[in-house]
Amino acid sequence: MLKGALHRLGPLALFFAPFVVIAGLFAASDAVNMHQLTATREENLLLVRNMLASVELVTRMSREIDRTRLLVDAHIFEKGTVEMAGIEQQLASTGSDFATDRREYDPIATLPGEAATWQKLQREVAGLDAPLEHALALSRRNRDAEARQALLMLEPSFSAIDEDVTGLVSINRAGAEATVERVRALQHLSSTRTRTLGLLGIALSLGIGAVTTGLLRQRQARIERSSAILEERNRDLDAFAGRVAHDLRGPLGAVSLGVQRLARLAPAETAIVALLRRTLARMDAIVGGLLALSRSESAPDAVCDPAVAAADVTEDLAPRAQEEHVALRVEVEPARVRCLEPLLRQALFNLADNAMKYRRADIPAAVEIEGRALDDTYELSVRDNGTGMSPEDARRAFDPFFRAQRAQNHPGTGLGLSIVKRVIEGSGGTITVDSHLGRGTTFRTRLLLADEAPSHAAS
Repeated sequence: MLKGALHRLGPLALFFAPFVVIAGLFAASDAVNMHQLTATREENLLLVRNMLASVELVTRMSREIDRTRLLVDAHIFEKGTVEMAGIEQQLASTGSDFATDRREYDPIATLPGEAATWQKLQREVAGLDAPLEHALALSRRNRDAEARQALLMLEPSFSAIDEDVTGLVSINRAGAEATVERVRALQHLSSTRTRTLGLLGIALSLGIGAVTTGLLRQRQARIERSSAILEERNRDLDAFAGRVAHDLRGPLGAVSLGVQRLARLAPAETAIVALLRRTLARMDAIVGGLLALSRSESAPDAVCDPAVAAADVTEDLAPRAQEEHVALRVEVEPARVRCLEPLLRQALFNLADNAMKYRRADIPAAVEIEGRALDDTYELSVRDNGTGMSPEDARRAFDPFFRAQRAQNHPGTGLGLSIVKRVIEGSGGTITVDSHLGRGTTFRTRLLLADEAPSHAAS
């Protein structure tokens, strides 16, 4: 019946009929896929936001527990009632902060096993109240040996709390991986639908199979590219939110407390204390910027001057360069580029630090930092005359935790260059490496000027 109707419409209808059917099928499939992707996207975004908030809150509470332990230790160390009273005020403030974070965490502890671990952590923290108060009471009477013994007996409890914190972070990381698996399953379903429609289209349009096949291949390529981008973003989210928040931000509180104690114990060392505080502030800004970057799908809308970032890096590295006899030359033109200033400063510091670290022993070391505007981008490069890299090492230089064989004798974690790549590409820029063994290395970045629209804005 349908064939007779098409025949009456003429050859033109017979030619376009397969395309009309295929277009209708594709439209229906796209509508289903779009609905599923939208629903899954909203669910995943909510899960990711909760996981990021969970990791940050758990890290803060861990830092507050560590701070409480250090403050009790400081209380035992002090002899005067005024100093003890000041420390007790800090303990009360830390306890209030912990209570606030606990209230925020309660409604988002929804992952499998998270609520039970969270309740166990709360019980263990509550179990510290009476023993810590007993230690403080002993300290107020300057019975320091007994107070220290009471605090020492709490070490197993503090260790158990640390294990619970690690468990909560692991649960959230597992949740992120489960989210990735759900996305992959949906992508697989979408790909299956598309392949089925492709086969049907070939069957319906046998006479014009070359055209139909070309369209299907283009569509499949777009789906695979989108899948690869989505998987990469989820991996970045887990790596830079979980690891940075838990492994970098947590110790800052303890270091800050140590600086406070240093300021009290050595009041003459004001310059050193000021330097440490400034450095801690920069570290906190860097970690905060990285967390903001990992939570978004594109670079934050921030503008900075690379000359200012380079000047800060030069100030930080100048004493070391003088001590290690490294010729440090900086020529960076002022400009306005799209990047968070703390992150650009850290990226430059990582590159310059590597350049100074991997110097050669047979020639005077030289490190050059140059920056200038080129058309619609800004080129920022770090060049050295150090040991260089093999082509294989250069190809993997930006992989997280990768360390070349030649780098095993130098301190490091293997995260420095991967952070640089994340910062530059997250800001809409690019980074390349040109290295030769025994001749040196050049890292060259391209950042968008603030007056230029991002290249992907129109896509």
